[in-house]
Amino acid sequence: MGDAMLGVTLHYSPTVEWQRLRMVDFCSGLAALGISVEVTSSRERISDRPAILFGTTFWRAIESVPGDWLLVDRASYGDPDYVQLVWNGHGRRGDHCVPWDYDNSRWDANPQPFLPERKASDCTARVICAQTEPYCPQWPSIYAWYDSVKNATHYRPHPAEHQSMARLPIRTDFADAEAIVLNSSIGVPCVFDGVPLDVRDPHGAMCGNVWSDYGNDRTAWAHWLAWTQWRWDEIRSGNPISHLFDRFD
Repeated sequence: MGDAMLGVTLHYSPTVEWQRLRMVDFCSGLAALGISVEVTSSRERISDRPAILFGTTFWRAIESVPGDWLLVDRASYGDPDYVQLVWNGHGRRGDHCVPWDYDNSRWDANPQPFLPERKASDCTARVICAQTEPYCPQWPSIYAWYDSVKNATHYRPHPAEHQSMARLPIRTDFADAEAIVLNSSIGVPCVFDGVPLDVRDPHGAMCGNVWSDYGNDRTAWAHWLAWTQWRWDEIRSGNPISHLFDRFD
């Protein structure tokens, strides 16, 4: 960063326990980087400084107006010790600031097992994986996406749901099943577990580039993915995430 001190505004909800506790960790990391921070629970942008947004639920008004914002999102794997940090978008529509010369060190520090890959042709079920919002410009609502999915046999509810939002039998496992995902985080553990995937938003899903960018080389993809996930102790110390703020040099 340049000589002038960068200032940011951190938006969090004090009624959400993890946000209340982890806000302190993020402030510590920012201070270690020499970044001044103003903390607020406002759901509107209160300054023209970059915004740090905790979680995906409350900040649509901030995301929809001009200005940079860093989303502190649920991790693709390693939750709750890890979170995903991404600028100005959800999933792969945002910028994770992955270094061009990234290596396998982050993956090797927290590797996940890979199970043998299964074929979609061997599956006896096709399971729609629910999510709370589409996070995709193609679909105005998640229900519009559900309606577009044909030949599904089962529905996997989102953990926040209390009942099925589709007129299909509920199923929570993928044994002998293909998973149909839009851009839900469930796609990543499906890749790890060798579950056949039908990804309807490959430009937004964190698993959507396994085929396009990595030729279905799951290990090479995982090395990239690990550079989008950050431990809270790394965030608290500041230095491991310093490159995320190089855009303001």
